[in-house]
Amino acid sequence: FDFKLVGYSLGFSGVPVSRLSSLASQAVDEISISFASCPNFDMRRIRLLLKQTKERMLLGMEERLASRASKWLLECFIYSPEILRDPKKAEKAADILSMLKELGGWTSGQWVDLGMKYLVQRPTLTVLATPSKELG
Repeated sequence: FDFKLVGYSLGFSGVPVSRLSSLASQAVDEISISFASCPNFDMRRIRLLLKQTKERMLLGMEERLASRASKWLLECFIYSPEILRDPKKAEKAADILSMLKELGGWTSGQWVDLGMKYLVQRPTLTVLATPSKELG
Protein backbone atom coordinates (compact mmCIF):
# COMPACT_ATOMS: atom_id res chain seq x y z
CA PHE A 1 0.00 0.00 0.00
CA ASP A 2 1.03 3.58 -0.55
CA PHE A 3 0.32 5.58 2.57
CA LYS A 4 1.97 8.82 1.47
CA LEU A 5 -1.27 10.69 2.06
CA VAL A 6 -1.43 9.78 5.74
CA GLY A 7 -1.24 12.76 8.01
CA TYR A 8 -2.53 13.90 11.32
CA SER A 9 -2.69 17.04 13.35
CA LEU A 10 -2.60 17.49 17.10
CA GLY A 11 -3.54 20.67 18.88
CA PHE A 12 -2.93 21.62 22.48
CA SER A 13 -4.14 24.58 24.46
CA GLY A 14 -3.43 25.87 27.92
CA VAL A 15 0.21 24.78 27.80
CA PRO A 16 2.56 27.04 29.74
CA VAL A 17 4.90 28.91 27.38
CA SER A 18 7.91 27.53 29.23
CA ARG A 19 6.90 23.97 28.23
CA LEU A 20 6.05 24.58 24.57
CA SER A 21 9.49 23.67 23.24
CA SER A 22 9.35 20.15 24.71
CA LEU A 23 5.68 19.49 23.93
CA ALA A 24 6.15 18.07 20.41
CA SER A 25 8.73 15.48 21.41
CA GLN A 26 6.66 14.51 24.45
CA ALA A 27 3.58 14.01 22.26
CA VAL A 28 5.50 11.78 19.82
CA ASP A 29 6.95 9.85 22.78
CA GLU A 30 3.46 9.29 24.21
CA ILE A 31 2.11 8.10 20.85
CA SER A 32 5.09 5.77 20.50
CA ILE A 33 4.55 4.35 23.98
CA SER A 34 0.86 3.86 23.22
CA PHE A 35 1.64 1.86 20.09
CA ALA A 36 4.44 -0.14 21.71
CA SER A 37 2.36 -1.01 24.78
CA CYS A 38 -0.74 -1.88 22.78
CA PRO A 39 -0.16 -5.40 21.46
CA ASN A 40 -3.89 -5.88 20.94
CA PHE A 41 -5.65 -3.28 18.85
CA ASP A 42 -9.41 -3.26 19.12
CA MET A 43 -9.85 -5.33 15.97
CA ARG A 44 -13.67 -5.19 16.15
CA ARG A 45 -13.45 -1.40 16.03
CA ILE A 46 -10.91 -1.48 13.19
CA ARG A 47 -13.16 -3.75 11.13
CA LEU A 48 -16.16 -1.54 11.87
CA LEU A 49 -14.21 1.53 10.68
CA LEU A 50 -13.16 -0.31 7.51
CA LYS A 51 -16.78 -1.31 6.86
CA GLN A 52 -17.96 2.28 7.35
CA THR A 53 -15.21 3.53 5.04
CA LYS A 54 -16.28 1.06 2.35
CA GLU A 55 -19.95 2.03 2.69
CA ARG A 56 -19.18 5.77 2.53
CA MET A 57 -16.95 5.23 -0.47
CA LEU A 58 -19.59 3.19 -2.33
CA LEU A 59 -22.27 5.76 -1.56
CA GLY A 60 -19.99 8.55 -2.74
CA MET A 61 -19.32 6.67 -5.96
CA GLU A 62 -23.03 6.24 -6.56
CA GLU A 63 -23.75 9.90 -5.90
CA ARG A 64 -20.74 11.58 -7.51
CA LEU A 65 -18.43 9.19 -9.33
CA ALA A 66 -16.77 11.84 -11.52
CA SER A 67 -15.93 13.99 -8.51
CA ARG A 68 -14.44 11.05 -6.58
CA ALA A 69 -12.42 9.92 -9.58
CA SER A 70 -11.06 13.38 -10.31
CA LYS A 71 -10.12 13.86 -6.64
CA TRP A 72 -8.24 10.54 -6.68
CA LEU A 73 -6.42 11.48 -9.90
CA LEU A 74 -5.47 14.89 -8.51
CA GLU A 75 -4.14 13.38 -5.27
CA CYS A 76 -2.07 10.87 -7.25
CA PHE A 77 -0.76 13.63 -9.51
CA ILE A 78 0.31 15.75 -6.53
CA TYR A 79 1.55 13.11 -4.06
CA SER A 80 2.39 10.01 -6.12
CA PRO A 81 2.80 10.89 -9.80
CA GLU A 82 4.76 7.67 -10.42
CA ILE A 83 1.50 5.75 -9.94
CA LEU A 84 -0.06 7.48 -12.94
CA ARG A 85 2.92 6.59 -15.17
CA ASP A 86 2.43 2.86 -14.66
CA PRO A 87 -1.00 1.46 -15.59
CA LYS A 88 -0.56 -1.60 -13.35
CA LYS A 89 0.29 0.58 -10.33
CA ALA A 90 -2.62 2.89 -11.12
CA GLU A 91 -5.03 -0.03 -11.37
CA LYS A 92 -3.83 -1.46 -8.07
CA ALA A 93 -3.96 1.92 -6.32
CA ALA A 94 -7.48 2.56 -7.61
CA ASP A 95 -8.76 -0.79 -6.30
CA ILE A 96 -9.61 0.58 -2.89
CA LEU A 97 -12.23 -2.09 -2.21
CA SER A 98 -9.60 -4.83 -2.43
CA MET A 99 -7.30 -2.79 -0.20
CA LEU A 100 -10.05 -2.43 2.43
CA LYS A 101 -10.76 -6.16 2.25
CA GLU A 102 -7.07 -6.95 2.75
CA LEU A 103 -6.82 -4.50 5.65
CA GLY A 104 -9.79 -6.26 7.26
CA GLY A 105 -7.66 -9.38 7.50
CA TRP A 106 -4.67 -7.70 9.12
CA THR A 107 -3.49 -8.74 12.55
CA SER A 108 -3.13 -6.44 15.51
CA GLY A 109 0.65 -6.55 15.05
CA GLN A 110 0.37 -5.31 11.48
CA TRP A 111 -1.71 -2.33 12.66
CA VAL A 112 0.84 -1.53 15.36
CA ASP A 113 3.65 -1.70 12.79
CA LEU A 114 1.71 0.59 10.45
CA GLY A 115 1.12 3.12 13.22
CA MET A 116 4.75 3.08 14.25
CA LYS A 117 5.98 3.51 10.68
CA TYR A 118 3.59 6.23 9.54
CA LEU A 119 2.70 8.06 12.76
CA VAL A 120 5.73 7.74 15.01
CA GLN A 121 8.87 7.16 12.94
CA ARG A 122 8.17 9.83 10.31
CA PRO A 123 9.61 13.31 10.32
CA THR A 124 7.32 15.78 12.04
CA LEU A 125 6.60 19.45 11.66
CA THR A 126 5.86 21.46 14.76
CA VAL A 127 4.32 24.90 14.74
CA LEU A 128 4.52 26.68 18.09
CA ALA A 129 2.44 29.74 18.74
CA THR A 130 2.07 31.91 21.78
CA PRO A 131 -0.69 34.46 22.22
CA SER A 132 0.30 38.07 22.25
CA LYS A 133 0.07 39.93 25.52
CA GLU A 134 -2.33 42.36 23.85
CA LEU A 135 -4.89 39.58 23.50
CA GLY A 136 -4.92 39.08 27.24
